[in-house]
Amino acid sequence: MPNNSEAYIDYTHSVEKTPVRDVIEIKSNLIFLLKRTEYSSFGAGLPTDNLGDFKVVNGIFINSGINQELSSISLRVGRIANHSLGLEDGRQLYLKDYVDGGTLVIIRPVSVTRLQAFFIEKED
Repeated sequence: MPNNSEAYIDYTHSVEKTPVRDVIEIKSNLIFLLKRTEYSSFGAGLPTDNLGDFKVVNGIFINSGINQELSSISLRVGRIANHSLGLEDGRQLYLKDYVDGGTLVIIRPVSVTRLQAFFIEKED
């Protein structure tokens, strides 16, 4: 993905059974920037602190302006959560297609050349 483009980590919340989306941006210094979280219910494990600007749009709670820098994102692939990584170009990569549920996945931004990217895309 190009620098400064958005990606989305989408999943179903384990208790509330509602969709959650974390919106991240990859910066040119190979750091993720957590920009906002979007969710549609309140409950255990969902944000209760306002880390930025909070608003409700069409029934979706949006906590934006978080702007937390992350060198990596660690998550355990949910068996029910159906974690996916959405790209700005519309592609959706379901993590359970690559690893078993319960597996710890660490997502890190890396720099690749256009040639490397060409061969990575051809593997799909």
